[in-house]
Amino acid sequence: MVWVVLTESTKDTSWLSMLPKSHTDTRTSYLYNYIQDNKLIYLSLVPASPRSLYRLAKLFLLLSTREIIEEDLFGDLEVKDLEVKAGECLIFSPLIMHTSFANTSKDKSRFSFAMRYTANHVKVAPYGKDNISTIEGLLEFTLQFSGVW
Repeated sequence: MVWVVLTESTKDTSWLSMLPKSHTDTRTSYLYNYIQDNKLIYLSLVPASPRSLYRLAKLFLLLSTREIIEEDLFGDLEVKDLEVKAGECLIFSPLIMHTSFANTSKDKSRFSFAMRYTANHVKVAPYGKDNISTIEGLLEFTLQFSGVW
């Protein structure tokens, strides 16, 4: 992935945060492949406490897995906050866990764009239905891009 910054990316304008080497960490695979489909089993393994009971209540309210994962699961990794100047770019694997939060500045915008290389045998946008876990629960959507390009 190439992320090109067109305006300054600071803490106030929501810099990019990432977990270095997370693309090689088996805990990431665990989150995506196990916890998503086995929330009750996962919660049963978390030591009983008022906090775990709170997570269980969240689960029954159909909140997403990211709302119930144990914060200490990645406690040994250091999040890198990346302040980037206008005109600079970052090149990294899209499999590295990364995020950006809300722009909290009063008068600045953050503009950037991302590019990815994809081999010609890879299906980027399959047809059919898919779903994503949201705070409100699973959201189903249709993937259909024929005639768009």
